[in-house]
Amino acid sequence: MKQIVLVLVIAFLVSACSDQKIDTTKARLEMEAREIKRVSEGEVVEKALNIGNEMTKQLSIVNNSNDGFSIKDIESTAGRVVFLTLSDLQNYDDNGKRFQVYDAQAYNIENSIESEAGVQILEGDTLLLYTRPAFYENKQIGIYSIDLSRKEIVLSIK
Repeated sequence: MKQIVLVLVIAFLVSACSDQKIDTTKARLEMEAREIKRVSEGEVVEKALNIGNEMTKQLSIVNNSNDGFSIKDIESTAGRVVFLTLSDLQNYDDNGKRFQVYDAQAYNIENSIESEAGVQILEGDTLLLYTRPAFYENKQIGIYSIDLSRKEIVLSIK
């Protein structure tokens, strides 16, 4: 009985001590991703602006006659990009910074003031709001709006 146990232990040790190399690439990448990063507020806002621009770059508005306007080619960004018309902006019923951003965008559309893409920090620094004007036939009719997680943005900064 002792010989059988001894043979099993030796066999186990021989198989455990083989010269097979272990691929540590995934573990190293995971450790690098979890490494503490020091990023400035400007870097976070700039990265959020770049991500938002990439997400909305290929989108276009179509006129659905009686149904109003909708986004064309939204499959790649479905669930992330929201299109808000002027009436959606005017009827937005909430308080806080998001309301202020939407109210300013509605004011700009009503008064034909040109807007640019922008990022606002919301909800205690955990959420960023990306907005970009949406045009139909060279006239601004609304905005694209995207909520971006600060954590995802920081992790995406190299």
